[in-house]
Formats: sequence, structure tokens, C-alpha cells
Amino acid sequence: MAEKHEALYVTAVDIDTQPLLANWESVQTAPPLPSGALHLWRLEPPVTLPRETEWALFSAMEQSCAVRLRTTSARVQFLRIRLTRRRILGGYLGIAPERVLFGQGPQGKPYIAWPQPAPHFNLTHSGPLCLLAVCWDGELGLDLEQIRPRSGALAIAQRLFASGVAAQLTGAPAEMQTALFHYHWTRLEAGVKARGGGLFEPASRNPSGLTFMSFVPAPGFQGCIAARKALPSPAHWRTLVLRPASG
Repeated sequence: MAEKHEALYVTAVDIDTQPLLANWESVQTAPPLPSGALHLWRLEPPVTLPRETEWALFSAMEQSCAVRLRTTSARVQFLRIRLTRRRILGGYLGIAPERVLFGQGPQGKPYIAWPQPAPHFNLTHSGPLCLLAVCWDGELGLDLEQIRPRSGALAIAQRLFASGVAAQLTGAPAEMQTALFHYHWTRLEAGVKARGGGLFEPASRNPSGLTFMSFVPAPGFQGCIAARKALPSPAHWRTLVLRPASG
């Protein structure tokens, strides 16, 4: 019940003082990931389809999914995001990207099936921005939303948010509702992803047993990470961008 009580006191000041992640470190491979640490990656916007030599890095399932996408832009985004994810996770594991074997949980959440032990990760994207969170210390969920007016936001809140959250959103000034909606929506989605459940399950409204950290990954975006164990504060996250050496 603590989340329902806390949500009643989220204000414009709380939202405005969320940490803005402005210092992204460029690296050529994944750095060491200590226990208790969290690495947050910003994946660069895709530009072109993978080169012919890069197709071998994808699994047969990834290639099949890409072929079924209807537009070139969708295929570029799908493949480039997964190629970068493979390179990052392979770097943590000390293996070639194509050797990382993924599995899927009951609700489709991906995980590293081989090799083990392996870090936990979660990926999210909205508009042009894509983020990947990685840690060793238990399941996590990551959500990202580009902040924009949404028709039906109050109806969504009444249906999916805890009653206290929906009441706060309904009673908030119009100029604050959009920011509040995205703040609570990312917390809801991050919690669902951390549990590996479904959005419409009753447990999605009850965040007991999870730790939440809301943040601003870039102006105009709202992010949140949820985890089953304590999270370091955003000031202690390592924020990274993968830029491998050419060739």
C-alpha cells in the first residue's frame, strides 16, 4: 500500500527535480559490471540496415522477425537495436555477440539463456530514444516514454492505475496532467516488466517488493527502472553509449 500513499504526494516540483541523465560515456565495449551496480545504455538511432557480414550475428528467429516487418525503417530499428544489444551483452559475458543465446519468459520477456551466470537486462524504446539497463542483482524492468499529450489518459488511469494515483491525476491542473500521467505510466510499466507479468494482472497495481527509480534520460522523455532488489541512486549509475572501433 506504500506506493498508493506515496503517489498522492507526487507534485510538479517532484517531477521537475528528477535526475536528468546528461553525461553519457562513450565506450568501445561493455566495462566491468560490479555486483550492486547498474549500467544504463543509450542505443544510438539506427541509420542503415546491417551489413551483409553482420547478418550472421542474428539468430534465425531474429532474422525471421525482421523479414516479416512491413517497412524498411521498422527493419532497420529492429535489427540495429538487437545488434547493439548483442554486442553489449556479449561484452559483459566475454563472448562473441552471435554466441549469446536468448530465451523468453512466459510473457515474452527476453533473458540470457546461455551462457550462465549472466546479467539481467531490460530494453525499452520510445520515439527516437532507446535504453538498455543491465545489472547482476536480480530482475529489473525499464520503461521509457516520450512525453506528449494523450487522448484518453484519464480513462487509462482509471482503468489501470491504483485508485489514489487515478484520483491525483484527475484532480491535477490540466498543465500538470501530461507529466503526471507519464511519470505514473512508466512506473506501472517498469513494475510489470520487473515481475515478468501482464499489464492487466491485479498485481500490476500493487508494487510491493519492488524498488523504483524515476529519471529523465533526455529532455522531453520520462524513464523509470524497477527492480526486485535495492537500486543505486541515479547519481551512481554508469550511463554509456556503445561506439565500437571502426572495423
